[in-house]
Amino acid sequence: MNNINSHNCNLNIRYDLPDEVWDKVSKVYERMPGWIGYKSGVPYWFGSEEEDVFIEASVEPSGLSFYAQMNIDDWVSWIETFKLERQKCWALKLVNLKMDICDESLVPSPNVPLSQQERWIADLVASLPSMMLKERHMKAPLQS
Repeated sequence: MNNINSHNCNLNIRYDLPDEVWDKVSKVYERMPGWIGYKSGVPYWFGSEEEDVFIEASVEPSGLSFYAQMNIDDWVSWIETFKLERQKCWALKLVNLKMDICDESLVPSPNVPLSQQERWIADLVASLPSMMLKERHMKAPLQS
């Protein structure tokens, strides 16, 4: 069905995360289907507000917010792809952190207060695919 409807999605990607994280989010933007670019600082996919079909994003105090006008099937496919791409990017960073690979682009800035670093890491862990977490539990030794 080709009914064009409005859709919203707010993701728990906080506005106050380090610039390193937002740089990675921008890279995910560019890999997404329909990427057009920025118009007045706003990222767009497929078109802009003047067109029938478009997706735009904004950073709000509650997180990264998407607004879309398109059919529901295309929207669900697109936003799930975004979430998966974000998880891949952040899961790789977390794996590198756990392996003590020292790459300045992968770790939070030392100038960020500890509580903000803790939130940053918590967001990384929360965004890991559930299968990775299940795999870890399956490898745990059996208890008698």
